[in-house]
Amino acid sequence: MEHTLVAVFDSDIHAQNALDALALSGFSRSDMHINAAQPGAMPGGAASGASDLSRDESIGDRIKGFFSNLFAGADQTGHADMYSEAVKRGRFVLTVVAHNEDQLALATGELNRHSPIDVEDRAQGGTQEAQGGGVRVFPRTAGQPAQGSAPLADDAAFRDHWQSSYAQSGGRYEDYAPAYQYGSSLGAELRYRGRQWEDIEPQARTEWESTHADSPWERTKEAVRAGWERVADKSS
Repeated sequence: MEHTLVAVFDSDIHAQNALDALALSGFSRSDMHINAAQPGAMPGGAASGASDLSRDESIGDRIKGFFSNLFAGADQTGHADMYSEAVKRGRFVLTVVAHNEDQLALATGELNRHSPIDVEDRAQGGTQEAQGGGVRVFPRTAGQPAQGSAPLADDAAFRDHWQSSYAQSGGRYEDYAPAYQYGSSLGAELRYRGRQWEDIEPQARTEWESTHADSPWERTKEAVRAGWERVADKSS
């Protein structure tokens, strides 16, 4: 059975280090995602002016949509609200998909090693870390979208890009969807913010080829770039 693990960090460095450690352990970056507020956002979701307030509300909607999608409409205990609020308050929320029990155990241990906080405990005014650390594990239901799945609006944009870039050469959109999703995950990573595609392509290629040996980089790189640019542009 597949599971989604969610860990919240006070520091972007801890979140990124945890993601990098999991990648070195064999997890695909398309199965991992760091949610963070805009660079320079004020703590607590405060804003310095009307334009900042509008921007923060847009970010909040996007983050809430991500978590609502993650919990597939079955958020009976307010997890989507809790985690999106944590992000708006300056926390960094890392989500990871574990495809089997071995990955679940490995990811749980690795995430706890990087000192996540327990936002449920903090929300209740407590100071003690919950048993098992700050990592929460949620079973993935049948038909739940993949971790890297793009929001519906982005999916439509990616289909348009596929139509203009790949349709004439054959193949289905679904064959390229993982590349768009991978690019989206790169665009959301803190370490790549503010950088040019030419700067990140070598590392992106290495990571892609290590986990998608049957999907050549030269065939899919434009889809990866389109995914990266769409998310990176929203974060700039």
